[in-house]
Amino acid sequence: MIEAHEVKVYIDTNILSNLLAKEISNDNLEALDKICDYENLLFVTSQKTLDEFMNTSEPVIRISLKTLYKIINKIPLEKLFHESPAVIGNCCVGDACLGGGVTSEDPLFRKLKVIFDSNDAEHIFHSIKDNCHYFLTLDEKSILNRISTHAEILQQVCPNMTFVNPTLLLELLLQKG
Repeated sequence: MIEAHEVKVYIDTNILSNLLAKEISNDNLEALDKICDYENLLFVTSQKTLDEFMNTSEPVIRISLKTLYKIINKIPLEKLFHESPAVIGNCCVGDACLGGGVTSEDPLFRKLKVIFDSNDAEHIFHSIKDNCHYFLTLDEKSILNRISTHAEILQQVCPNMTFVNPTLLLELLLQKG
């Protein structure tokens, strides 16, 4: 078996759904096979993945995806929005009625939504909050292709996480020995 130092990999929804639908390239499939040989690799995902799985209309596929979700380690769900009571000094005058409160979006989530669509930003937000080393996805169009364009912002918000597809993850793990 190949060994790696404790490495946490967030699994995007499309990894599991494409595997189940047999819509994954041979290169990525072979890479996933080898990645699974790493003993100290921890695959994680969030409640957001289950939410997306539950939107699958085909019952057999939905139940299969739900079962896969139950097997994977779950990371804690972080709040995308924070509520603050309307107390003097806690919010600006006029932001909330007396006795009410103000809901504000998490600044990290707001920054991610500038780069990614809201659903992708939510997955990435949870992976960053849980200190994942890698964000594993097959989504070239709306995630991987945006990484180099927004490298500076991403270096600020998630300096310790790398966005990868299975073949790149395998390559990086092999480099680390």
